[in-house]
Amino acid sequence: MGTRKTAEAALARGAEHLSVLHLDEAKRAFEEALAANPNSVAARFELARLLVARGDLDQAERHVVEAEARAPADAPVLATRGLHALATGDLERARSAFEAALEKAPDDRMALVNLAACDRAAGDFEAAEASLRRALEADPDAFNARFDLAAVLGLTGRTEEAIHQLLGTVRRNPLHVKSYLALGTLYKLGGRGELAIELYREGLLHNPDAHPLRAELRDLLSLKLDVQGALRQAGELVLRRRHPSDLLAFGKLAVAAGEIERAEGAFRLARDLAPDDWAPHYDLAEVHRAAGFDDEALAGFERAVERADGDHRPYVGLGLNLMGREGRLEEARDLFAPAVQLAPDRPEPHFDLALACARLGEHDAAIEHARAAGERAIEGDTLQRDAENLIEAIGRERAA
Repeated sequence: MGTRKTAEAALARGAEHLSVLHLDEAKRAFEEALAANPNSVAARFELARLLVARGDLDQAERHVVEAEARAPADAPVLATRGLHALATGDLERARSAFEAALEKAPDDRMALVNLAACDRAAGDFEAAEASLRRALEADPDAFNARFDLAAVLGLTGRTEEAIHQLLGTVRRNPLHVKSYLALGTLYKLGGRGELAIELYREGLLHNPDAHPLRAELRDLLSLKLDVQGALRQAGELVLRRRHPSDLLAFGKLAVAAGEIERAEGAFRLARDLAPDDWAPHYDLAEVHRAAGFDDEALAGFERAVERADGDHRPYVGLGLNLMGREGRLEEARDLFAPAVQLAPDRPEPHFDLALACARLGEHDAAIEHARAAGERAIEGDTLQRDAENLIEAIGRERAA
């Protein structure tokens, strides 16, 4: 009896941890329940579901098989088999298992939500919506069902209804970061950026370590030209996880804020953390170029090109640096050429190549790439006018 009580207490702790998305603690509690009572079907299917969520499908399968051996007709066990089948892409087996579970327990929320996932995968949004609304009738606080319903509503063009459901999701579970991100996306697409900023701030109050949420807030503040606000969020991200991409974002915002020393420090640290990535070398070289440290800039651009990995920007950066150096114009042209090949639809590499060719007297090639730049530039943009002016200048030089 004591062993059974220990298992039940551990199961209750696991469920509590799961409700606040403390997955590691939940897993340990379910394992403790299973250790106390190896015949506990509930411990096995709870562990299996958690392992499926974490992508450990082999271990999950073991627990599903053990649960089926003890209670093959129980609704939670059938639903767990469906969950595993869904994760492996076996939609037919998943659907069959969820339907069997619902015959035993018509209001099984997990079976309804995942049957809806099968319907969504098959493109049957009407059936998916019906299952999700049934799940919410059985449990209005089922935030995962509400989140999935919002997705179906969004996919069928009912944006305002989707927003309403997502608002209900974050009210019921303020720890559900995906709901904040999805709701913020809908706000941004609808031109309601200020609402998205307010939403992200609220989400971070509940989830201060939600890095994707903070990154969205950082980028949106930057887009709104609130450079200092964006810089503060970028700094928080750097402090919390020190990822090279966060350091690069911080550095670029520091440049925009005129804080060049902080930008240089961020780019140096990003370079040290990711020495084989071209971006930190490139961004640090740009800072050195702007500060007039030409030799340091040249070395940085060269290191970026060595690590370019199919990106055109290092070639352009080094080419522009060489264009300003006597006797290195041909080298610059030979860098702009692969940049054009890597980014054929961007106007800038074409214009840079056109300018280098024009200075070398290669007028036909210059006109060809100037025209390509003008065709790809935004209508009325400065680059489009510069391309037209270059073609006119070549024409005047030829006429003379």
